[in-house]
Order: sequence, then structure tokens, then C-alpha cells
Amino acid sequence: MISRTFEIYRRSFVKFVIVFIIIEAVAGAATLLIERSVSVSSDVVGSTGTAVNTGALLGEVFALVAATLVIGLILYPFEVGAAIKMTSDDIEKGQTDLTGSLRYMVGKLIPFWIVAIIVGIAIGIGLILLIVPGIILAIMFSLVTPVVVLEKAGIFGSMSRARTLVSHRWGKTFVYGILLLLITGIPVLVIDEVAHFGGLAGSFAGDVLSAFFFPIGIIGLTVYYFSNLARTAPPQQTPMGSTGWPVPAATKYCPSCGTQLAATATFCPSCGAKQEL
Repeated sequence: MISRTFEIYRRSFVKFVIVFIIIEAVAGAATLLIERSVSVSSDVVGSTGTAVNTGALLGEVFALVAATLVIGLILYPFEVGAAIKMTSDDIEKGQTDLTGSLRYMVGKLIPFWIVAIIVGIAIGIGLILLIVPGIILAIMFSLVTPVVVLEKAGIFGSMSRARTLVSHRWGKTFVYGILLLLITGIPVLVIDEVAHFGGLAGSFAGDVLSAFFFPIGIIGLTVYYFSNLARTAPPQQTPMGSTGWPVPAATKYCPSCGTQLAATATFCPSCGAKQEL
């Protein structure tokens, strides 16, 4: 699945990077504006020490933080959702459509927000309660984002569907999630540490450079979604011969990972690759 993830990223590298660079650049610029404004306002308050200036500082910080949250609420679903949709199109159709994926996400914004808030609160509470419940909930709902974007299951239906997809694969889901975190997280942490030496401008540059690694996690998650989707698909009925005995099902092998499959399989349960019938 990791190999499949990088294969998809390589084929549509420019499309994935364009989306993430633009959104991370906007978020980085907003963060830079907040930090600079707070720094300037703090200097003014420190020199005058008046309550009026303190109130003005708090109001300015609140306004900037609110603006950043609004930007995040609008742009983040497009960033993640477009990456999921493009990965899905690559697996199912062999090609990706950037503008089509962005338009597709317009109709998914509200369910995306609601599910993200519900799952985020649940995981947050679970982490506060001795951490382990939060980890369990994170595994349980790890595929809820691809489900919301690619299926029409509704708010709570998506959560139930995500839980079903990872059933009996909790250990594999946990290990795979750790691998994706390491692959994407380590380079981003290194970039952030180096960027701090460049001050505010360095932080902005670090946000943009990190955009080259963020798509890997989203693509990998979507590949895992298709792997579990193939595993939970209803089995094909075995055809009956003229003698009344079942005809042995023909088999084939996945060209991506070599897994033996039924001849009628449309997706590989191991790597999620679409199969030719």
C-alpha cells in the first residue's frame, strides 16, 4: 500500500502539490500576520502600559485568530477532499481531475465539517481520559474522511461505515497509521526546525515546503480505504454447472502486488489497486 501511495503521488505530483502549496501558503501567511501583529501590538502595550491598548491588542488577536479559523474551515476540506477524490479517480479511472475534484468538494463541505467536529471532539475527550480511549477512537474513525468524501452515507452513517471498514483490522490500521505519520511527520518536523532559524519568513517558507509531504498521508489513507472496501465487498455468487455442482471460480493476480484474486474482483484487498475485468 505504501508503494501504491507513492506511485499515485508520482503520477499526479503537480496536481497534488498545487492544491497543498496554495492552501498552506495562505495558512502560513495568516499565521505570519498574526505573529507580526501580536509582536507589534505587544511592543506598543509594553511601552505605554495602558488598559486601552491592552484591550485593543486582545481585540486584534481575536479578530486575526477568527479569520485564520475561517480560512482553515474553508480551505482545509478542499485540500484534504480534493486529494482524496483525485486518489479515488486514479485508482478507479487511471486519471485525475484537479478542477473537477475541487468542484466536487463544494457539495461535501457541510458533512465534512460536521463529521470532523464530532470525531475531533470524541478523540480529544478520549485522549484526555488516559489516552488509550482516544487511540481506540482514532483507529475506529481513521477512514471516516474518505467515507464522507467518496460515499453518500450521511453524517452518522459515515461514522458507522468507517468503523465497519476497519473491523478485524485494528492492529493493521494502527501500524499503517504509524507508518504514514512517520513518513510525513519526520520531514515536516525537520523542515519546521530548520525554518525557525529564518524567523517569520522562514516559518512561512517552512509551511510551503511542508506541502510537498502532506499529500502522502492523504493518498495513503485513501489507498487503505480502497483496500478495506475490497475486503468488505459482498462475495460473488459461485456459478453452477449443468451437473448441479459449483463451477470452480477462475482466478487472477493483482499486477501491482501479486495477490491472488477472484476473476471477478474489481479491487485488490491488499493494495487497493483497480483490477481489469
